[in-house]
Amino acid sequence: MSTPRRISVCLIAVALCACSSTHWPMAPAEIKTTSANHVSVKMEQLVNCVNSHGSANQIPILDPQQALKIIVHGCNSSGGQYGALAEVFQKQGQQTLCFNYDDRDSISRSSDQLMEVISRLVNQVGMQDITVLGHSQGGLIARRAMVRGSALEASLQSKPVHLKLVTVSSPFGGIQAASHCSSKSLAILSLGLTIPICQMVTGSKWDEIAPASSFVNAPGELMSAVQSHLKIVTDEEETCRTLAADGSCKKKDFIFSIEEQRQTVVDQASVLKEQIVKAGHVEIVGDEHQIPYKLIAVLQQNDYLADRLPRELFLAELARIYKQENHLNERVSLP
Repeated sequence: MSTPRRISVCLIAVALCACSSTHWPMAPAEIKTTSANHVSVKMEQLVNCVNSHGSANQIPILDPQQALKIIVHGCNSSGGQYGALAEVFQKQGQQTLCFNYDDRDSISRSSDQLMEVISRLVNQVGMQDITVLGHSQGGLIARRAMVRGSALEASLQSKPVHLKLVTVSSPFGGIQAASHCSSKSLAILSLGLTIPICQMVTGSKWDEIAPASSFVNAPGELMSAVQSHLKIVTDEEETCRTLAADGSCKKKDFIFSIEEQRQTVVDQASVLKEQIVKAGHVEIVGDEHQIPYKLIAVLQQNDYLADRLPRELFLAELARIYKQENHLNERVSLP
């Protein structure tokens, strides 16, 4: 293959991982005790997920005595796209917030910011039970924030804190489409052009997402405060995101293979439980009008989502949240 053609292939492949940019700079936290032991928490990157009532601009109010769920979005997304899922948690009595970050930043920098958020929640707010749920790239960020030897581990010394981790469709094994970015031979043949091309398309994380990167091959071990890691692997083969009028698949819902979602060090952690789900990359977390039945079922089965409502009432709430009326006709497996 000629050098120009190699460069073209590199650009096309890496474009699959391209993200939009949303700038969320770290800023000083404003934390105030309100009433009944509740605390208002103003952090620019920790927000109320947008829900059907449009409460995203309100300053989050937390009860430090209750567990907290933090949702970390994936590439080309934002916390606002997880408002419906956050409302599902909240309707079951679980306080939930979203962590926003610039998805063109390096994954390491974003994980540093998440570490700072968690540290503030524990040390300044008094939170003791935090679960972080990360989808796709958000899972990489969430896990890296919880490794041994990190600034977060140092800040949690002697604190009675329990951390839990849930990752969904996260490419811990690296993204095959970005392999060209770490190719030294291709960099030489292209006279170094592959590096600026990869940087232009993927942002600062260009050297972290390839299978040969040090980020992928040295993920670190989880700190002792992490009690569990539920790793949801999606089998995305033959899944469809958008159907054409004739019933054929107009747009596939395949982003990562099962192999891309596996990594030896990650998978050998004693606290890890892996669960494979036949679902598309977007299907698994749903959107404003698509109920993520499969994710909800897995979370309930593993006690990450409370089960306080009777089944029919819960299904009715899901239909209302996701603006669907035919929920009773869905053939799903909910506990």
